[in-house]
Amino acid sequence: MPERLQEWSLRVQRAGPAIALAIGKVATKIALDGERNAKINATTRMRKRTGHLRRSIQGRTKRASEDVIEVHVSAGGTAALGTIKYARIQELGGTVRPKTARMLAIPLGPALTAAGVNRRTSPRDNPNLVLIKSRAGRLLLIDKYTGVPFYVLKHQVEIKPKYYLRDGLKKAMNDRRPELDAAVAKVIEGPK
Repeated sequence: MPERLQEWSLRVQRAGPAIALAIGKVATKIALDGERNAKINATTRMRKRTGHLRRSIQGRTKRASEDVIEVHVSAGGTAALGTIKYARIQELGGTVRPKTARMLAIPLGPALTAAGVNRRTSPRDNPNLVLIKSRAGRLLLIDKYTGVPFYVLKHQVEIKPKYYLRDGLKKAMNDRRPELDAAVAKVIEGPK
């Protein structure tokens, strides 16, 4: 038995560069599959308004050292329209608090375009809005002539994690695992 183990050890040592090449090829496929899966997740797990977040998703490989190939799927990097700042909070979740105002103004139907984007940069841009407190205790900005609510005011908003990147890469790794195992085994076993 020890002779067989030594033989395998020598094969693995000799096949080192070939193994790295085989793993690198499959790692590239995993990165591309992970990117595709993450884009599907980003489309199905959250409301798509502009598509900027989806377009910012990228899969890539990186040789971290001689023995390590890293596979990354990321979002939020520079897209055609700049950095997507909300990519991280959509992936991991968290709390959104106002930075300059005392409260967040969350737009409701009448304040949104058909694509779901706020029609105005600020509720202050609409002079016909007045503040009221609903029976349920929510603060609302409503149109003073029609009584239609345009915004809900909140001190903070909790964003639930979507894990669109993590789950996309995980699925790609699971799907390509047999291919990776077969590629490494083929190199170690050598030509038949």
